[in-house]
Amino acid sequence: MCTEIKGSIEVNVINSRCREILQKILDSPDYISAAELSRKLELSPRQIRYSCQKINSWLEDRGVVFAVKPGMGFSLEVTDCKKAQLRKELKANKWTIENLTPQERLYWIILTLLDKDQPIVAKQFSRQLKISRTTATRDLSIAKEWFHAHGLKLFTRQNYGSVVEGSEVDKRAAFSDCLLEAVGEIKFLTLLERLESSSTFHGAYDICANWIWTSFLKELELNHFVRLVNQIICSNDIQFSDRSYVQLVLGLAVLLRRLQQGRGLADFQIDSNQWVGQKEIRIARMIAGDIRGFFKIDLTKAEVCYVEDLLRDLITPGADRMLSNRTTLLLEEEKIIDFVDKLMANCIKYLHPSLMMNDELSDDLIKHLKNTLVSGNTVYAEKAVLTEEIKEEFPFVYRVVNGTAEECCRKFEILDLTQEVGFLTMHLAAAMESLQTSSARKRKIIVVCNSGVATTKLLVARLKAEFPEVEVVGSMSYLEFMRQEKPPYDLVIGTIPIESEHKPSLIVNPLLSDRDIKRIRAALRTAGNVEPFTDSLDPPPQGQNISLASLLHASNIELQISAQHWCEVVDKAGNILVGNRAINPSYIKAIKEILRTYGPYMVIMPGVALLHAYPEDGVNRLSMSLVTLRTPVDFKHESYDPVFLAIVLGATDNKSHLRALSELADMLHNRETLEILQNTYHKTRILHEISKYSQKQEVEA
Repeated sequence: MCTEIKGSIEVNVINSRCREILQKILDSPDYISAAELSRKLELSPRQIRYSCQKINSWLEDRGVVFAVKPGMGFSLEVTDCKKAQLRKELKANKWTIENLTPQERLYWIILTLLDKDQPIVAKQFSRQLKISRTTATRDLSIAKEWFHAHGLKLFTRQNYGSVVEGSEVDKRAAFSDCLLEAVGEIKFLTLLERLESSSTFHGAYDICANWIWTSFLKELELNHFVRLVNQIICSNDIQFSDRSYVQLVLGLAVLLRRLQQGRGLADFQIDSNQWVGQKEIRIARMIAGDIRGFFKIDLTKAEVCYVEDLLRDLITPGADRMLSNRTTLLLEEEKIIDFVDKLMANCIKYLHPSLMMNDELSDDLIKHLKNTLVSGNTVYAEKAVLTEEIKEEFPFVYRVVNGTAEECCRKFEILDLTQEVGFLTMHLAAAMESLQTSSARKRKIIVVCNSGVATTKLLVARLKAEFPEVEVVGSMSYLEFMRQEKPPYDLVIGTIPIESEHKPSLIVNPLLSDRDIKRIRAALRTAGNVEPFTDSLDPPPQGQNISLASLLHASNIELQISAQHWCEVVDKAGNILVGNRAINPSYIKAIKEILRTYGPYMVIMPGVALLHAYPEDGVNRLSMSLVTLRTPVDFKHESYDPVFLAIVLGATDNKSHLRALSELADMLHNRETLEILQNTYHKTRILHEISKYSQKQEVEA
């Protein structure tokens, strides 16, 4: 959700996803659950809950009560008249291009690039999307990766712009794939059904929810090709799977669109190893005749061969899921969404709790399994070879995913996923790697200067401009530096000689010469290998094979504490680590903010909360604390409240905590140990239980 400034008044604006969810809630006569919304909108329950928090803020501005009841779902406590006003406002303020989500914006950029012949410069996207030039450039970089994955190249040159290069066949496939990804297969199938049954097509495109996609879809002759494909089905006694039906209609519509733009195929050769039957040849000629009759366009021999190849790939006489059986497809997708949520919830116990905030990871897992289970897209021989390579490269992640997948398959009655574990591992391993990249701790600098405020500000500004990857945690005079308590830092930079007992220091010119910049970079590299200063009696653990026992010692455990609210639980558990300077107070604040934004997903099992934020939010060293509560406290979790045990994890990267987290997860899955943790008043009992799970074994990341 963004905030639009009109004069001096701030008006909350919700994005298309929130509008779509709100429309469904308005249309529901009673409470509607997150699971039902996720099924209808092809979103995960977590995405639904996150968006509903934004919707709540938008509704509050309009004096509307957004009712949320555990076990029932969401509803609006409003009169029918007020509902009508809200619908009118949603319709009047139809989605504007500047309110697209980042993912929707990416799809719009891809479709626009594919639809245009001429290069497009970043400032055009910036102006049209009402985003900064930097954001537009970053989006184009992501689009470049998307095109690469689809066999195309996005060529970009300064003062020239960006243009898509590659074969016409690949461009057509990419255009179709992007539209399907943007709209969603279920919605697209529903749209085609509406176009088939409607004579006026009025309201048929409302299923797309976003006018951006509607503007692209209305340029295609979908209604014509829906009826043509249905005629082919009836007259040739063939059947299509749901996906094949959608792909054929869209493929033919895109073919016509490209021909109308003068982008026909100069040549097309069917692979000599692929056989095309008489049925495909006959239907391709029928399609060519139809296009000639209705649109006055003659298909060349290359285009007819292209249609034959399209038909050969899509005609499936023995398909299990036919167009009439959409209920099965919906049930499969509902299972997949629940499966992924459970998979993520289990994996975070062993890998990294921050993965649960990674919506892109969740979406990728859902898309992968939908493609595999719903469409039956499997190539077992190739997957078996690749799975072994993945297993060797990421042994620990593979073991976690494999064990979790087996449990989830049984729970949700999903077919054997043995061949998919390797690919699920790849998604999670990639997320762990990106976590390492994004969560690298900023180097902390203190600036010491005796030349006055102006000189100090100039030096700080120059440092921030030259080194955006560092954080200036303080600027002070020499006397202040020597006398005052200092925040944790890695390097001292000043304009006078400085004696720093614990960390390196440099004397520089306030204007920062090229030589100064090189010296600072070298010093930062050295500082990166030094643990932040701590005066704790307990030395920080070293290495990447750190046991639970080395993190949870007596000074980091408090038993049977009193707390009235979940915020108080976070404060008391976090302050243990603040006290020994393992984390900063900002880390506690970040935990609370994440819980308010993403909901109580940190409650990972009945009665247990694993509290965390990102390393850059204030982690000084790998650390962990544990508290038990005299009276359990509600965190507002649908299934796992109330909480009697809270653990704070301060992770510094994506690897060093893995052994400790794995041992913790094993310990928490023992019912007898949990009872001891809940009831004991003696730290020695806790430490004894911890020691049983801290085995001397190496855990590979």
